Amino acid sequence: MKESPVSSYYPQVEILRAPPRRRRWLVAAVLGLVLLVLGGWLINRQAREAEREVRFRQAVLSADKAIHDKRYDWAIASLTKQLSQADGPGQRSQVTQRLGTAYYYKGDYRQAIEWLEAAQASASQPDPMLTLSIAQAAERLGDKPKASRAYRQVIEYLKAGGNPAAKANIKLYEAKIKALSGGA
Repeated sequence: MKESPVSSYYPQVEILRAPPRRRRWLVAAVLGLVLLVLGGWLINRQAREAEREVRFRQAVLSADKAIHDKRYDWAIASLTKQLSQADGPGQRSQVTQRLGTAYYYKGDYRQAIEWLEAAQASASQPDPMLTLSIAQAAERLGDKPKASRAYRQVIEYLKAGGNPAAKANIKLYEAKIKALSGGA
């Protein structure tokens, strides 16, 4: 059989000239191979993402344990490394919050405020516990205006929450604001 000039340039034309039964088999085989390769790639990608998430959680938990064990410098180094590897705003927010906590317990309140404010800025909604941590760090640093503003925000969050048990905390924070402003 003489090869046509079209099939020498376009070998896929031969598939079209094949008998219908063979053509169906070839198309099914090619499609099956494509699906197998794509499926394997997707599964491998999902496995890599899951493994990366597990490693992130393990590193964060190790840093939490280090903070608990008062190994603040190790926790800060570990969290700083994790910050560069964080995937997305949720992970970055977790890491920045823990960095603020580590610096707070280390006694570096200026750094603690910076990291806690960064965590607050990246959070999807305001977090009263972060604001309270900022207020406490500012109070320990001696930044009375910043501490008063943060305590006022905490009071607003507590009042908006409608929790009757929060009344005692509201009174406590109001007393702190009064003390910070010089009132007795």
